[in-house]
Formats: sequence, C-alpha cells, structure tokens
Amino acid sequence: MIKKRFLYFSVSFILFLGMIFTACSNEDEFSDLKLLSKQANIKPTLNEETETFKTTFVSMLKPTTQTRASSDEFFFTEEQIDVITNKSLQMFSSHGFSEEEVIRLVDGDKEKLIFVATLFTALLESPTTYPETRSYALLKTQSESDEDTCYDSASITDCILRATGLKELITGCLTKKAALKLLSKIVPYAGYVVAAADFANCMGWVDW
Repeated sequence: MIKKRFLYFSVSFILFLGMIFTACSNEDEFSDLKLLSKQANIKPTLNEETETFKTTFVSMLKPTTQTRASSDEFFFTEEQIDVITNKSLQMFSSHGFSEEEVIRLVDGDKEKLIFVATLFTALLESPTTYPETRSYALLKTQSESDEDTCYDSASITDCILRATGLKELITGCLTKKAALKLLSKIVPYAGYVVAAADFANCMGWVDW
C-alpha cells in the first residue's frame, strides 16, 4: 500500500511539474511573439545621410508644389537636381553602395537617380520582417548583418503604382541590394522627377 501511494505521489508530482514547465514555456513564447509584434510596428530610424536626402528633397519639393497645376508643370532647376543628386549618392554610399554601382544602375540619369533614391528611402521607413521563433530571433541578432535586413515592400507598392502608372509590381521581402536593383528597373509613364513628386505626395511627405 505504501509503495502504491509513493508511486501515485511520484507520478502526480511529475505531471504537476510538467504542467508548470509547459505553462511557463507557453508564456515565454507568447511574450516573445508580443515583443516581435510590437517591434514590427515600430517605424525604423533613418540614418543621417538618408534623413538628409529626404529633408533636402522635400524642402525643395514643397515650394514647387504650391503653384503646381499639373504634373506637366512640375520641375526642379538644374542646380536643385545637382544638390539632390549629391545627397542621393551620399545616402546610397552610407548603405554600402559605391557611386559607380549606383550610377550604372540608373544609366547615369540624374532624375532617375532621384526617383530611385526616393523609393529606396521610403522602403527603409517600412517595417522590417521579424522571425516568429525565439531561436531564430537570437540567431538573427547575433549573426545577421544590416545587408540581410528584410524590408516589406508591400508598404510602398500602392504609392509606386499610383506614381508610375504601372499595373503591377513585384512585392515581398526585399534586402537593400535586391531593392536597389528592382527599383532601378521601374520606368514611370511620366518623367522620373514627376513620378518622385507624386510618390512623395502619396507617402504623405508633402501635400497638395
């Protein structure tokens, strides 16, 4: 009888410990998922060069949009284009791209460079994707470089379509390198600067 009681008590105790371990494990996983969900809603911070490009572009864009009646009337002066072009190259350089590489991708077209830089900046403001398991999250923080960060292109797709007149665009997870190659292939129905202005308006950077 004593042995049976001891066996019963042992089994019950083991089951009790198992329930506690499972509950704690589930609570930890739930906390991790809540943290990841919260992180996904945090708007990424732009680095200094990217913020400078955006500020320069928007500040030069606003005076023009106040008197703009249509897309055909929108323009930047050559001096303004040169200034924004330099800021664009500095921005891309801060993300690990050489000036030669960027100029080659935009075929040496300054207005196309401004357009691509505008889209690229907006992508960097979009949410990055986060792993759904704690083990992968730890692996990511320990070994993943900034080049591997994945940005959700869906957040800017609608504005790209509106600004360019394209009917469809590949969406999904994009690294910086993949994004630059993809965005440099987009050809808007109007001029690049006009499309950049319309895109900035759609993203809420300016208003007219």
